[in-house]
Amino acid sequence: MRRSNLERSAEMYLNGDKGAIRLSPATTDIEIARKWLARAGTSLDGVVAKRLDLSYQQGTSKGMVKVKRLRTVL
Repeated sequence: MRRSNLERSAEMYLNGDKGAIRLSPATTDIEIARKWLARAGTSLDGVVAKRLDLSYQQGTSKGMVKVKRLRTVL
């Protein structure tokens, strides 16, 4: 539900691909996520995996993890 609300807001308030702010793509398909991760280091830094069974956790990264091909911070 959160994603669909975000997508509706983006359609109304963001200027499509021409704007400075874009809505990141989302998928539940692991193969698509793997393809995105394979591009990490070129057009993107990594992918964020979020648990679908948790509600939004404001101010914390609980329920999500950023997956990167190259670890840049120790």
